[in-house]
Amino acid sequence: MPEGPEVYITAKRFEKHFLNKNILSITSNTKTKVDVPFESKLIKSYSYGKVIILKTEGYYIHIHLGISGWFVFEKPRIYKYILNFSNKSIYLQDRRRFSSIKIFMNKEEHDKDISILGVDILTKKFTHDYFYKNIAKSKKNICSFIMNQKMFAGIGNYIKNDALYLSKISPYRKTNNLTKNEIRLLFKNILF
Repeated sequence: MPEGPEVYITAKRFEKHFLNKNILSITSNTKTKVDVPFESKLIKSYSYGKVIILKTEGYYIHIHLGISGWFVFEKPRIYKYILNFSNKSIYLQDRRRFSSIKIFMNKEEHDKDISILGVDILTKKFTHDYFYKNIAKSKKNICSFIMNQKMFAGIGNYIKNDALYLSKISPYRKTNNLTKNEIRLLFKNILF
């Protein structure tokens, strides 16, 4: 599954290719339908956790890549969405078709959708103090704790697996059984 770092890079790719271009339509080859309210110029592209956010002059588009989604310029054999811009189109290739696109007409709706997510691990808000404070008051399995998107947005299986392995922490451990040193090391390895 694309995680925080890949989603961030994909958002930058949108900015590189489509900034100041009009989004004309979003079409799907499944029953999923997404209607673009009107043509609107892309003014910013960024990410939050595992969500790509396209901010246009008139609305926000939230794209979640699901388990296997990825954007490509050449038409793939299997895809779920086509985003048509004034200069070219881009395909959301998704074999499992778990990806999703939502459109929000104003900042309040956009903020509400993002507010259910925790701190983005790629921001300065993801600090050792924040991590320690939340892990110290928890009594969960370490894997379910780390991957809780309502706590830490952007961590998925490969970041979790690598961080636990590098920290020499069993995935079966409970958060309340970790030492301060293990928590410090785990935080460091998540960032790594």
